[in-house]
Amino acid sequence: MVLDVTDIFRICSERQREGRRVINAHIGTPSHSPPLSVRELLRNVGEVGRSYLPFEGMRETRERISRFARRFLGRDLDPDRIFVTNGGAQALTSVLMVLRRRKILLPAPGFTQYFDNARIMGLEFRTYDPTSEDIVGEVLRNLGSAGAVLINYPNNPTGYVQGNDAMEELWDEL
Repeated sequence: MVLDVTDIFRICSERQREGRRVINAHIGTPSHSPPLSVRELLRNVGEVGRSYLPFEGMRETRERISRFARRFLGRDLDPDRIFVTNGGAQALTSVLMVLRRRKILLPAPGFTQYFDNARIMGLEFRTYDPTSEDIVGEVLRNLGSAGAVLINYPNNPTGYVQGNDAMEELWDEL
């Protein structure tokens, strides 16, 4: 049985009507409020400005991301090549627009928006199993002439998390 996201929403709604507790963690609708400290901070923010931030994100933020990557991931990322988005949907759409009419390798199972957006952008895609015990071999076997690999970590929708060593090896191979 293959389910898509609308099937999951329908099943969750049915379970809620039955009186069962359902944790609603789909797009933009968490089942709980932010922590009290966050709510208080938001109440006290006051006026936050009247102008747009730089399209690629604030320089200071991109520099901090670069330092984080160096310190915790052992990766040197140029702040000028870091693009800050307001969420995963914007990031995905932006990347796929750059890759328009090329080939990409997508995880399956994967978030339905990966496949929908790839089709809209005219991308050819192949898939790989993100839960494979040999993720490096799995990706390399399916890579073909793809110019990009989408790696969602942890995998959405399964929640599967590859080991750090495997992800580092995959990074090095790609």
